[in-house]
Amino acid sequence: MRKKNIAIFIITIFAITFALELINANSNSNRFENGTIVSVLSGDVEFLWNDARIFSDTTVWRRGNGHLLMTGNIKVFREKQELNCDTAEFRSNDKKLQLRGNVFAVDTSYLATMFSEKADYFLKNDSVFLYQNPRIHFWDKTSPDTITVFGKTINYASETGIARAADSVRVVGKDFFSVADTGYYFAKNQTAMTVGNPKIVQENSEVSGDTIHIIFRENVLDEFFVVGNPLGKTKEVENGDSVFMEMVGDTLRFLIEDGKISQILSEKNASITRFREENKERPDKMWGEKITTTIDCQDCGDNKISSVVEGSAKAIYYDQKSKNESSGDTLKLFFDDNGVSKIIISGKVKGRLEE
Repeated sequence: MRKKNIAIFIITIFAITFALELINANSNSNRFENGTIVSVLSGDVEFLWNDARIFSDTTVWRRGNGHLLMTGNIKVFREKQELNCDTAEFRSNDKKLQLRGNVFAVDTSYLATMFSEKADYFLKNDSVFLYQNPRIHFWDKTSPDTITVFGKTINYASETGIARAADSVRVVGKDFFSVADTGYYFAKNQTAMTVGNPKIVQENSEVSGDTIHIIFRENVLDEFFVVGNPLGKTKEVENGDSVFMEMVGDTLRFLIEDGKISQILSEKNASITRFREENKERPDKMWGEKITTTIDCQDCGDNKISSVVEGSAKAIYYDQKSKNESSGDTLKLFFDDNGVSKIIISGKVKGRLEE
C-alpha cells in the first residue's frame, strides 16, 4: 500500500509541475464543446507552463486537452530565452509550441538570435526547429562581428548551443563564407563544421573537400582546415599578372591573421602547384609529406612567399632560361614576383638543370 501511495504522490507532483495555468486575462467567455470547456480569452492573456510564461492578445483555450490557439503579440519568456511571433499553438501533451509569422527568438545562454517564418519550440528539451527562411546569428559581447548560419531548416538546442542546418547551408562571417549540404555551429567553443560538398571562400582563396572545420576567435575567423580530398586554390596579382596556386594533401590547414591567410599547411601526400596566367605551361611544383607555406614572409628579405617541403621532398621550378629539379629530405623555396628566387636543400641532396 505504501508503494502505491508513493507512486501516486510522484505522478501528482509531476502533473502539478507541468500544469498549464492561466495567470491573467482581461476578458473570459466559456462554452462547452465536444465534452470539454472552451475558454475564449482576450486582453493581456498570460499562461504559465512550468517555467515558461506565455503571453498573447487573444487565446482560445480547450481546457480538457491543454490546447491553446493564440493570436496577436505572442511572447514566450524563460530564464534565458525569449520568443516572439504573430500566432502560436500549444499542446501540453506534446509540450510543443508551434510559432508562425515573423518568428524571432533570443537565447542569451550562447548569445544566439534566430529568425524564421515558422518554428517549433520544444519546451521540454528547450530546442527550436526553424524553417521557412531561417537564420541564426551568433554574436559576441566583445566583438562587433557576428557569425550567421543559413539553411532550409535549422535545429538549435539551447542546452548545448549547437545549431544544425540542412540543405543549401551557408555559414557567413567577416571576410569568409562556407557552403555545404549540412552545417553545424558549436557556440560553446566557437567552431563550425560543414559537410556534404562543402566549400569555403576567404578573400581570393577557395577550398573544398569532404569536411571543413572552421575556428573563430571573438567571432573572427582564426583558422580553418579541410579533411578528406582537400583542394585549395588561391589567386594573387603580381606585376599586373595573375598568379595561381593549387594545393592538395590529406589535410589542408589555413591560418588567418588580420583577416588574411598568413600560413598554409599541407600535410601527408602534400603537393603545391604555382603558375602565372601568362605562363601556365611552366608551373612550379613541390611534393612532400608536409609543406608549410608562409604568405608575406617577414624574415625572407625581398621574397614574399616561402615554402618548406619536408619528407621525400621534391621540386620542379623554372627560371627565365631553364627548368630545374631538386630533391632532398627538406627543401625551402623562396618566391618573389618572378617565381622561385632561392632554394635551400638539406639531406640526400639531388639536383638537375635543363636549358
